[in-house]
Amino acid sequence: MTHRTMTRSSLRAKLLAGAAATVLAVTLTPAVEAQGPNFLFGPMSFNADLAELPSLTAFPATTNNTRTQIFYGASELGSPLFTATEIAFRYDGPLPPTSPGVDFPITQLTVRVGTTAVGSPRGSFGGNLTSPLTTIFDGATTIRIDESNAAPEPWSPSWTFPINPPLNVDLTGGGFFVVEFMIRGNSAAGAGHGSLDQARQPEGAFGGTAVVEGTGCSAGAGQPIAAIQPFGTRPFSGAYDVYAPGGAYSLNATGLGPNAPAALLIGFSDTFDPLFGNLPFQFTPQCALLQSIDAFLPAIANPMGTITAQTPGSFFSIPPRPALQGTTLFHQFLSFVPTVNPPFGLVATNRARITLGGLTQPPFPLWTVAHRADPDAAFATDIGPHALAMRITTL
Repeated sequence: MTHRTMTRSSLRAKLLAGAAATVLAVTLTPAVEAQGPNFLFGPMSFNADLAELPSLTAFPATTNNTRTQIFYGASELGSPLFTATEIAFRYDGPLPPTSPGVDFPITQLTVRVGTTAVGSPRGSFGGNLTSPLTTIFDGATTIRIDESNAAPEPWSPSWTFPINPPLNVDLTGGGFFVVEFMIRGNSAAGAGHGSLDQARQPEGAFGGTAVVEGTGCSAGAGQPIAAIQPFGTRPFSGAYDVYAPGGAYSLNATGLGPNAPAALLIGFSDTFDPLFGNLPFQFTPQCALLQSIDAFLPAIANPMGTITAQTPGSFFSIPPRPALQGTTLFHQFLSFVPTVNPPFGLVATNRARITLGGLTQPPFPLWTVAHRADPDAAFATDIGPHALAMRITTL
């Protein structure tokens, strides 16, 4: 029997061949477990991925009609650069679960996402956006109210929205990731278990006052004296009128004449106007311009001669500039009724003097801007440094 001895060179060749075969087999073997989705969570400063957030909100889940914009800075999402494929929100917890199987229809829900380069959001929905948002849902739907008592709650299927095609988000230069909800006919309005999980910061705006001064004139014999009135204030967390930088407020007027064209005048002075000179300027012995005209908003009185608060021409938005603290603004409505008060045919209200409070930037770049009654509103009734718990699925 012949014995063959393997040379060193042939042994080396066999070992190399075996190693190559092993590498090839590993390369061609299918993965046993697929890679799961990637997530970003906000607000990061409140550990939204793991912790129940310290507050809750009715916007937008339990509001009958609303327009709500929510803003997240890059530092609150964990990355300034990502591609989003889905967003999800969750109910506040822990609350006792509601009865299972109860769905609440919404007549129309519109959800939009995108980015904006504004330095700080304000009370103007359009002014908060530097580029159009992308609509990711628009139509009738139903939502299922909170059925869990966990803390934190699971991410709700009712408030989960795919983004298709995926949205490329770049916040490397600053700005915010924006989510906007527009809701009409939400039958879950007021539902006690429908509040969403939210982080709230100390309010950024403070102070601000409104007083009414002077006397207006009437739109004819037997007509009431035209009058202006601020809509009314609440705490900033639920404010209708926010007399501070970054805020918005509304004024209403009565006695302007049925269906009369009108304007809300905004001015910085109650002593001099470049066009009319020293103030007050008397249009007639009864009617006077009580302030300068530095800006104006056109409006139309209704058949009762009234401009209702929170309607076009009644809102004024203040830029979010802390240096405006202490600024005094004067407001007066004028209307045109050609059959009265010759020779100008003008009807004037009294005057509202508004002194602006201040604005302190919140510690974390989070904001919510909302109107509590109108999905088509141009200006907000609620502004604050708050944001919902949110999960973003990314590529």
